[in-house]
Amino acid sequence: MAVVGQVPGLEHYRNIDRHEVLTQPQILSIRVDESLYFANARYLEDRFDVSALESLEEISRQLADAGIGFHL
Repeated sequence: MAVVGQVPGLEHYRNIDRHEVLTQPQILSIRVDESLYFANARYLEDRFDVSALESLEEISRQLADAGIGFHL
């Protein structure tokens, strides 16, 4: 998994540790480099306090209420 930012002037996103990219302090953009399935869900739970589809839906609802978009 990597935190990513936008390559200036492009619609591409790259690892912030390897490329000079643009980031926004109020946005955390991540790239999950493996398929998302039950066997690696614990890692995401530990990193982002997410456990299941219901949690993602709740996060999306709360962000929407605050006027923030949530995209996977």
